[in-house]
Amino acid sequence: MLKTTRYSFLYFLIILLSVSLHANECETKVKSGPIDFELNVSPNPATNTVSITFTEPLSTDILIHDNLGNIVYDMPVINVRKIEVALLNLNAGIYFVSVKTKGKTLIKRLIKI
Repeated sequence: MLKTTRYSFLYFLIILLSVSLHANECETKVKSGPIDFELNVSPNPATNTVSITFTEPLSTDILIHDNLGNIVYDMPVINVRKIEVALLNLNAGIYFVSVKTKGKTLIKRLIKI
């Protein structure tokens, strides 16, 4: 019984070491780089207009996709922190606002009522 306990303890240490080593590998793979900006869509749900704000001035394309992936709104912006988008020509439903800059893409869900 003593041998089983000793081997069980060694087996446990090996598994613990293996898990901690793999966890560190996963962390370095996931942390490929922080996103330098944030996207805020408000009000959400929205009726007529929506404000899209960024944490820093951006020059990018603002895209709004419907739930099938079709682009229903596309507007390039240059050095802005906030933009108002009219939603009058959109039907009620779920849409996705996407912004790509600095090699990163942020997507936020937008509900039009």
